[in-house]
Amino acid sequence: MPRPRCLIVTFGLPYPPHSGARLRDFHLLRELSANCDLYLLSLLEFPEEARHVPALRPYCRRIEIVNAPRPGGWRRRLAGLWQLTQGWPLPLQRYRAPALAAALRTIVSEDRIEIVQIENLELAPYIHALPRRARVKKVLALHNVGARQYRLPDDWSAPRRARWWSRLKWRLLQGWDARLAQAFDACVTVSALDQQRLRAQLPAGSRLPITVIPNGVDVARLLPLPPAAEPVVLFVGTLSYEPNIDAAQFFATQVFPRVRQAFPAARFVIAGQHPAPGVRALARLPQVTVTGALTDLLPVYQQAQVVVVPLRAGGGTRLKILEALALGRPVVSTTLGCEGLELDDRLHLRLADEADALAQTVIELLRDPAQRAALAEHGRQRVVERYAWPALAAGALALYRQLALEAR
Repeated sequence: MPRPRCLIVTFGLPYPPHSGARLRDFHLLRELSANCDLYLLSLLEFPEEARHVPALRPYCRRIEIVNAPRPGGWRRRLAGLWQLTQGWPLPLQRYRAPALAAALRTIVSEDRIEIVQIENLELAPYIHALPRRARVKKVLALHNVGARQYRLPDDWSAPRRARWWSRLKWRLLQGWDARLAQAFDACVTVSALDQQRLRAQLPAGSRLPITVIPNGVDVARLLPLPPAAEPVVLFVGTLSYEPNIDAAQFFATQVFPRVRQAFPAARFVIAGQHPAPGVRALARLPQVTVTGALTDLLPVYQQAQVVVVPLRAGGGTRLKILEALALGRPVVSTTLGCEGLELDDRLHLRLADEADALAQTVIELLRDPAQRAALAEHGRQRVVERYAWPALAAGALALYRQLALEAR
């Protein structure tokens, strides 16, 4: 069977794989490259990302990058208002780059692309840049459904302007998943729950195929770590992402002080790239450390007795949970933080939602090495069985082969 020729369009280069979307994009690229001819087109928020292009060349036949335009200027704002009539929702205007649309058309034409897969809602309007008669199959891969990452809690301790803009984005993006998805031949979601949510938004009678390809973890590289000796609690995430900002602030100010009452020597480590000012300020609290970007997260995981995922907003599924379980670290998550993952409370991890319940659960684990060891063992076993990248990529390959056959 001929190899499918697939163009992947991403926001941000999928390397280094240090955040949820990049982890997913990188590992699927790597696994699929053995059976597909892959082409990559990336819109870069930070021009310095371009230095990582060589790391992706072994997996891609062609890589093109476009720098995202800087906001500002009355001409750009006026053009943005006009783009509202062209299928570009207002909160997605910052992703609109004519150079990316031109590059998309060029690659499809020059490289005889059979499948164009656009990653996430932010870039979905680029599907309209394709010529109407282009004989390609179009796939929308949604990492979140329903703009839920913008619906932050009312007590989110952020400046008023940030809270207002987050709520506005959530309202303005309602229903756009389904509106944009109908321009595609197929959709991919990261969980059955998101599949159901998207299907519920579609018009009655819609036959849009929606395939579930879960997020995964590199179980061959991330091996169980030895038990940690000190009462260290760890949170990992991209710290410019609003739900992660809220989670770090919530745990540091409302949960961790209660943990310290029981364990005065406990430390809370917040690790991740691009920490927002509100996150950096948490380092002033007693025994709270904000590391900033790290080239290797293994040292902070080695220190941690418990990993926490205290998310109160967000969508999709959390790769940070899968990584912690692969490394043999017990996880305490909110119900929302674990949403969409096939994991059981008290077997694979612990779930708690309110500040007091989260604190008591963390304290219980810090006191009980046997429970930590049992959660680590069962959690690792679960991710090996269900969330290893090679098995997940097989589902994507089956979809690509079917679409390529239709395109031919």
